[in-house]
Amino acid sequence: MKSFLVILLILAISCNGQDYKTYYFDQKVNHEGFEMNDLTFKQKYLVKDDFYRYDKGPILFYCGNEGPIEMFYNNTGFQTHTLAKELNGLVVFMEHRYFGESWPFGNEEESLKKGNNKYLTSLQALNDYVVFLNWFKKSLGCADDECPVIAIGGSYGGMLAAWIRMKFPNVVDASLAASAPIYQFLNREGLNQTLFYSIITRNYAQNGCSDKIHQAYQYLTNIIDSPMSTKYFKYQYDSIFANISQAMNTCEPITNSTGLTQLRTYMDTAYSYMAMTNYPQASSFLRSMPAWPANASCIPMEAVNSNSTVFELFSAIKLSTDTFYNYDQSANCSDISQGDDGASDNDMSGWNILACSDMVLPMASNGKTDMFYNQPWNFEQYKEWCNYTYGVTPNYDWALDFYGGRNDLEMENFSNIFFSNGMLDPWSGGSPTEYLSEDLPTNYMYASAHHNDLRLPQEGDPESVVQGRELEIKYLKKWIQHKLPPNYFINKSDY
Repeated sequence: MKSFLVILLILAISCNGQDYKTYYFDQKVNHEGFEMNDLTFKQKYLVKDDFYRYDKGPILFYCGNEGPIEMFYNNTGFQTHTLAKELNGLVVFMEHRYFGESWPFGNEEESLKKGNNKYLTSLQALNDYVVFLNWFKKSLGCADDECPVIAIGGSYGGMLAAWIRMKFPNVVDASLAASAPIYQFLNREGLNQTLFYSIITRNYAQNGCSDKIHQAYQYLTNIIDSPMSTKYFKYQYDSIFANISQAMNTCEPITNSTGLTQLRTYMDTAYSYMAMTNYPQASSFLRSMPAWPANASCIPMEAVNSNSTVFELFSAIKLSTDTFYNYDQSANCSDISQGDDGASDNDMSGWNILACSDMVLPMASNGKTDMFYNQPWNFEQYKEWCNYTYGVTPNYDWALDFYGGRNDLEMENFSNIFFSNGMLDPWSGGSPTEYLSEDLPTNYMYASAHHNDLRLPQEGDPESVVQGRELEIKYLKKWIQHKLPPNYFINKSDY
């Protein structure tokens, strides 16, 4: 099954227009040890200052994720508009090393080569941000007790926003960590590896939709797992392959169980990302999708009943998955060969390397508490694949051993981090959602998908998201006011 370690992106609507300036910072390739310490690369960052007060106002720093930084800027309207205006903050977005234009070895091909890719870790990225922020504050003429820094991020970026506050509280004063699965590691006490897929399934509960989807998965899995040894069975399966190919309108006919495995992965991608992007408004970030896409994808499944044929079942699956793959009706057929790359046109090799080193997030389905099929996490197989493909050996325990969070008691050592999560978001299963302390508030928002709160506020937002944003502003103001001029928020500038 698809591991869904490929994309941990901010899923949101785009803000129109380019209202930022682009700069490049000379960044060290290696912050750890004494190897290649004199080698630097150009790291991209964006600055938006239209709401900024130059009397030592706050810096709203976005911790870049696994992709070009403009993608995150254009899809984080709460920070770039609402929060920036409310706090009169200076908005800064920094691109994550090994993504976009920020290649440590000049270009993508050279940077991702085995050996050169070893500097792609979460810790190297955090050191990039710390080195930059220290320099940036000085460039603004800010003393250590001025210009408070708020780290912001969603998904993997949210993890970085939490960790940078946890490890570098002298540099970052507060953090907003949205949909940040910092608990989704093997050595987290009480980790439920199956919760990710269980939460996805909840998104399809209407009118027995998840049961019907499970029926299709079960049918595919039974064939994939069965032997096809005799001529009779081969003839029978050839007929089944042709039937499913026709029902799904596949671009290439399915001729064997490998094709069925591709179809299963094709379905995994659609149903998982529609759950993650189950927003109340239409969006076009990953793909063009309607409002409440998971709900919309269940409408075709209403035609399926106990008397439905295999052809009718997969004809409904075709229309259902088209909500993700072909809502704009631009494709003439279903390209099931897209596999794990079906959610994005971006080259995600960099993320795969991260996910093979310190960002190993184990997840499994079982086909019982979820609508999928039995697919446990295979630790040894994954390790072998990482070694063969990238020359990297996964360390399943490193992240929590280093950053902390193996249990709630360890979390008591940290402060000034606001954790937000949506109940519809499968990543909430590995994120802080229960009360920790007044210094580590959590907000678990109903009817909310993957960091819905970081999207540009708009009509139709769930009340839980509206209230969640108000809470975020309240706590962030409280945590940074000691570094701001007296009455900073009382004498707030009007823009």
